[in-house]
Parts: sequence; C-alpha cells; structure tokens
Amino acid sequence: MTAASPTYKSQFYRQKQEWDYLIAANKFSSDIFKSCFMYTNGTMLEIGYPRNDLLYAPNKDEIALDLKKKLTHSFR
Repeated sequence: MTAASPTYKSQFYRQKQEWDYLIAANKFSSDIFKSCFMYTNGTMLEIGYPRNDLLYAPNKDEIALDLKKKLTHSFR
C-alpha cells in the first residue's frame, strides 16, 4: 500500500473546497467518506448513486424501452 504524495494531497484539498455535495449510497458509506475525504463542513447526500439507481427503479423496463426509442430515433 502506498500513501498519497504531498502534491496529490494538496491538489485534492483544493478540489474538495469546490464540492457542493458529496454523494453516498448509505449511512455506512457516508461515515467512511466523511473520514477518508476529510469532508466535515460540506453537505452529504445519502441518496444512492444516481447513475446506477435507474437499474433498480420499479419501472426500469419501461424506462429502458423509452431510452431505446430515443436512441434509435437519434441515429436516423
């Protein structure tokens, strides 16, 4: 295991100051992220991962069909 370089840590710290929110899937992840990212003053959103949440939506099949239709029409 290697530690992050001082340059990386400095760049990360600056970038973190620009975050409006940090997204976590659940309370466990939220606690870990707060510690790992030293994210104590920002807003933590425990809302899942938006990019993946669609895969678990109750109407995921309907959403997939709609998306396929839109994609099919955009390539014509």
